[in-house]
Amino acid sequence: MSHKMTAKTNLMEEHTDVIAEQVSETWEGATVVYNAKPAGVYNAPVCEVVIRRPGHHADIGLKVRDDGSGVYDVHMYNPGYGNDQERMVNELEKLYENYNIATTKKVVKKAGHRIARTSDAVSAKADFGNGEEECRMVEIHLGDSSTPSVQRNQSSTTGGYN
Repeated sequence: MSHKMTAKTNLMEEHTDVIAEQVSETWEGATVVYNAKPAGVYNAPVCEVVIRRPGHHADIGLKVRDDGSGVYDVHMYNPGYGNDQERMVNELEKLYENYNIATTKKVVKKAGHRIARTSDAVSAKADFGNGEEECRMVEIHLGDSSTPSVQRNQSSTTGGYN
């Protein structure tokens, strides 16, 4: 029997604008609907953000957790076979990648800097304080906004997210 999968994400309510922008970058032709039930997801709650993707019979719903953290939980369709965690990771991996890079750009821009992505994300291992774990790494260049090009006054760094 098919059912609903629910999982924690690293997507933040304060960056809902970034999520909406990155949906079309992640899935061609996808749209965002607000405050709706995700279609095709059995017993799903009304979600603040619903992602509708062409060619998929079920939506992806994002609902803010009730714990006051401002973090979204994801609600998705599960056909009831295979590895649920793997399926969810595969469905959302590119959205996470796009979201993390766009959110970093947004925060850095507010601080008066420019940022340019200089590599595609690659699988890696890194220690984020809890021991070494699998993650995705991307290289970025950071420059100040007083220069007309990100190539001037820049530094290079590699960062990861899991």
